[in-house]
Amino acid sequence: MITASHTVWMKWFGWWYVPWLLHRHFEAVHFLDVPNIANRAVLLLSNHQSWWDPFLVIRANQRYFHKKYFVMMLEHELRRRPGVRQAGAFSIKPGSRSILNSLEYATTVLQNPQHLLHIFPQGRISSPCSAAITFRRGIRYILEHAEPQYQICFTALFLHYFNKPRPEAFAFFRLVNEQSPSFASLNKSYQDFYDQCRQQVELEYQKRF
Repeated sequence: MITASHTVWMKWFGWWYVPWLLHRHFEAVHFLDVPNIANRAVLLLSNHQSWWDPFLVIRANQRYFHKKYFVMMLEHELRRRPGVRQAGAFSIKPGSRSILNSLEYATTVLQNPQHLLHIFPQGRISSPCSAAITFRRGIRYILEHAEPQYQICFTALFLHYFNKPRPEAFAFFRLVNEQSPSFASLNKSYQDFYDQCRQQVELEYQKRF
């Protein structure tokens, strides 16, 4: 439950702390092809390659989506950073009895058109060198049980140093136009999107060097 005090904390965290943190640690942050979604909840699916991923999406949400941010995190990761609960984080523990409660909560988040739910369908941080993005089964439950009024959006996140001491972040976005996609088709669509984004980052290397 999000209380008034939580909302105040979220505004401070999102509007002051996150921009300061990104400005301090990144040479630049690039948001590319961000869609306009005004009156629908957003299910945002992204790869998970670093600790920075939620902060990048929080910043994109501030600038473009203007939704109340929620993110599903592994229970052991959230236990290490309990303060982020007040920034909209809630836990999931794969293989436990509580997993159904977490997935049901995710479906309720998507009932409000002012919400954005950020999920890492890989279920864990993966190497940025990995080319394959394999969704875990939890996302299937959400696809099958959430009310269909929300909009699915992909984002692909990449960090690259080029020839500078601080990295640049690239966040690509794409709406999913397919209505009620299946688990398999959604995973394939994300893989195709991710591959195209990797190619665009490679072209950026060629342009600079």
